[in-house]
Amino acid sequence: MNTTGRICISLEIESLSDSELYQKCKDFGLQTRIWKRKFAGLLPEVAKRELHKKRGFSSIYEFAGKLAGMSHEATGKILRIAIKVEDKPALKNLLISGDQGWSKIEKVAWVATKETDGKWAEKVKSMPQQALEVFVQEFRNNQESGQNPRINNDLTLKSKAAEQIESIANEGYGHFHENKWTTLSFAVSPETEFQLRYLKQAIEKERKITLTWNEFMEEVVKKCKTTNTKTSRNTNSKEVKKQKSEKTDETSRYIPEAIKKAIREKHEGRCAYPNCRNAGMILHHIKRFALNKNHNSESIVPICKKHELLAHTGEIINEDNQSDMWQTGNLLHKEELNKTLEGKNKLSIDSKVHMYRKE
Repeated sequence: MNTTGRICISLEIESLSDSELYQKCKDFGLQTRIWKRKFAGLLPEVAKRELHKKRGFSSIYEFAGKLAGMSHEATGKILRIAIKVEDKPALKNLLISGDQGWSKIEKVAWVATKETDGKWAEKVKSMPQQALEVFVQEFRNNQESGQNPRINNDLTLKSKAAEQIESIANEGYGHFHENKWTTLSFAVSPETEFQLRYLKQAIEKERKITLTWNEFMEEVVKKCKTTNTKTSRNTNSKEVKKQKSEKTDETSRYIPEAIKKAIREKHEGRCAYPNCRNAGMILHHIKRFALNKNHNSESIVPICKKHELLAHTGEIINEDNQSDMWQTGNLLHKEELNKTLEGKNKLSIDSKVHMYRKE
């Protein structure tokens, strides 16, 4: 590109508004993720053909790192997922095509079988990653308790292609050295653990992103060092004004403070899903507010972000009953729910919520 062309591009970028620049960053970032997934989907075939060796790379890790900037860890993960889904065509196609992120496919690769391959592929396509993670964990719990047939997922007889991928994955793996991080390990009381999780989720909700525990601790340290009381007072003042200005009739989405307080006290501030230890940051209408425009405290429960995402995929069994009866992890539940008019209406609302949240 000549100098004139570079100057024109520079001027074009400088002329963008903040909103336009942010949108362009989002668009390019999305395209980067898509093309990186598509590149990752090619790696199993590269391994089978040993193409990296033919092109002079010392290992497939060097191949992926130099061509696409993929980390050693991510490359190894892709190859091991490919081994698990080699005999599962629906999941294998999702991995190779790059239509879905490999992290989601990895969640189900260890529980899927040839018989359930298609159903798990549908879950990967329709469920957010955090909800899928919870669903898989509940599915495992159901297996252990005997509610679902126990699955023997041990690949003792691997296909020739899977063996070849595994062999390539093991080559060069030992040459990788990760950056060393310091690990802090100490015991805390259940109440302290609860408060830390509650604070972490509050910061995540405020910033609208998911934080690692390291990022959360950095945020806590930063807040402790630079506490801005003026900003805090202004924020509280705006919130009070906002609450006063909002409608509080039963058709408004705003839940009155008295009802919020009663609900949180009833569940002691925790997520209402059975055995969940996270804070109940989100007040969830189990009958869906769009279908029943009221704030009956008996049909509202506090749940954590992961279980709220799961709820809006239509996967919670007995959701209309008391929350201590809720279950999930049943591959056929959504199909059964879709057979009733009430179930179809709820799934329709959940689908709109899910689509609204997608980028």
